[in-house]
Amino acid sequence: MFRKIFSIVLFAVLLIGLSDSYGAKIELMPYSDEVYPGNILNLDIIASEFLGENIGGFDVFIKYDYNVFSFVGYNINTQILGDLSAGEVIDVSLGEISHGYLNIGAVSLSESLPEQNGGLLLGSLEFIALPVENTGFFSITEALLANKWGDPISVTYNNEIQITVRPVPEPSFKMLYSLMSIMGLCGLVLFRIPKKTMSKYKLKYSWGGH
Repeated sequence: MFRKIFSIVLFAVLLIGLSDSYGAKIELMPYSDEVYPGNILNLDIIASEFLGENIGGFDVFIKYDYNVFSFVGYNINTQILGDLSAGEVIDVSLGEISHGYLNIGAVSLSESLPEQNGGLLLGSLEFIALPVENTGFFSITEALLANKWGDPISVTYNNEIQITVRPVPEPSFKMLYSLMSIMGLCGLVLFRIPKKTMSKYKLKYSWGGH
């Protein structure tokens, strides 16, 4: 309950002062644009173009295709906000709010944030591809940023990505041909060894009989 209230309060505070801040961009970045059924899909949440501001908090709402992917969990990049175990960071994430809709967010209480440059990893999301052959979407529906003083940073976030679940590839003809050739050679070797061995035994028995 505390996290939910805190997240709503943070959302309201950032929204009020949204027009008095700098520009930034938040986007989803996948490790790959296609996966196989049962595979794990990781999405990074990246902030950029925040013009030298030190980010002290974020709140991101994401919609995804739950017919193609199942949400597993999330991770917050505490290296940019402070030590979570030491109480320097408050995790205000709501997680999976409903099927196909989730939230991830955190607020730093640290007075000395590390230097932040370029594309900044805020957190990451983990999904598993369902056993379907289809293309699923992921989109940011709302995103908020605050600097280390709690002042809001205006954000653009209207990006949508699509990830395709591919069928498990069947062995190629060359692979099958190579496998059959290896099996044929192994069979030929195994077939010839007993004949040579039996010939030696027969010869030895023949000389022993005389």
